[in-house]
Amino acid sequence: MNKDSYHSIDKDISAEKSQIVNEIFTAWESLVSEIISYHSKSLKYERLKLPSFFIMNYLYRNGPQNLSVLANLAGVSKPTITSIVDNLENHGLVARTKDTVDRRKLAVDITPLAGEKMKRIFFSKDDVKTELAKALSSDQLNAFRESICVLGTIVRSVSEKKLTTMTEGEENY
Repeated sequence: MNKDSYHSIDKDISAEKSQIVNEIFTAWESLVSEIISYHSKSLKYERLKLPSFFIMNYLYRNGPQNLSVLANLAGVSKPTITSIVDNLENHGLVARTKDTVDRRKLAVDITPLAGEKMKRIFFSKDDVKTELAKALSSDQLNAFRESICVLGTIVRSVSEKKLTTMTEGEENY
């Protein structure tokens, strides 16, 4: 690959910096691909479909929710979310309980069985943290942390700018 291919659209960025940024993004994309592959294999092993995982993951992280909230988050109709939740309930992965705010409504929450599945699906953060601490010096860890924070800020900023220029489609696919 020649140096010109590393140049970004912005002419003020050096070829060296462009090359480094391209290498960072290649590594990032590889990492994301590895995580997606791991999760895909885990879902197959746990016999979960993606919509079910999406709902379970949201409940796992945010606690009990009513069906309307779940339908809105998933971008599906209430009958569709009801069907997904019914299936999860039939497999002992979620349970419906009275909503603590409005007792006329039902809330959906994961069961202990689902909690165990979620722990198996998400590889142990502690294992990754231990390996990272072994692999890098304190100075490298500090530089890595600062770099990740900067990258997060940049991605958020670019995303917000891009999203403000997009128009909402008339149909969902």
